[in-house]
Amino acid sequence: MMVNMTVYADGEVFCFIVNALNHGPFEGAEILEVSLKKTKRFKYEIQVPIVIIGQFSRKNKTTIDLEMLVQLNEH
Repeated sequence: MMVNMTVYADGEVFCFIVNALNHGPFEGAEILEVSLKKTKRFKYEIQVPIVIIGQFSRKNKTTIDLEMLVQLNEH
């Protein structure tokens, strides 16, 4: 069982994630910034496995590893 966490993405990051999970082209080792709180800019809620959560970049912001997310999705 994998533990998930809710994060919030802006439109650009949301599109990157959807495209990558639909096997679209993306540049490897993408590190994307997401928010831990829902805001006007970060309004798209995403449930991600906690193992892809990276460093806390700024207050209420963290990163996710898109390449690892795609690998986990393939298994």
